[in-house]
Amino acid sequence: MSHSQQFEKVGSPTSQSPFHHVNAQGLALRLQVQLRVRDEEGRIALAQSETHQPGRWWIPAETLQPNEDVKEGAARVSETWFGEDLEPELADVLTFQADTDNRETAWYIIHVFEVEVGRDELSEVPDGLTLAFTEPGEEPPGPWAMDHGSVWPYHE
Repeated sequence: MSHSQQFEKVGSPTSQSPFHHVNAQGLALRLQVQLRVRDEEGRIALAQSETHQPGRWWIPAETLQPNEDVKEGAARVSETWFGEDLEPELADVLTFQADTDNRETAWYIIHVFEVEVGRDELSEVPDGLTLAFTEPGEEPPGPWAMDHGSVWPYHE
């Protein structure tokens, strides 16, 4: 089964994130960086924000800005969600069709970066953010934000 078949729910009309990159033929790309932060036991950090969709869990991620280098984007995700650049390395690239009204012309490309840190190394997490380390494949402590649950199976 291809990634596009497995990710049919990603990019639902409820998504607030823009498709920044659109060519003259109308092909829209949403380029993202996701950060897989593992602790010493291989569990992955999920985040919950008090201000943005409270009660929902996120895989730390951001949309790449036009002309932003993916490594710079990964550093921005790391600083935004963890308060510092954890210097993650590129681990995977996922691509699939978006589930939107213009599905034939809208695609996601997600650059998955990874880093392993000790839990005590994440003492500078920004205020209003809660982290939970979760085993790959297990459900988060509560509901997913947007369609992050659709991508979660690929964070193993």
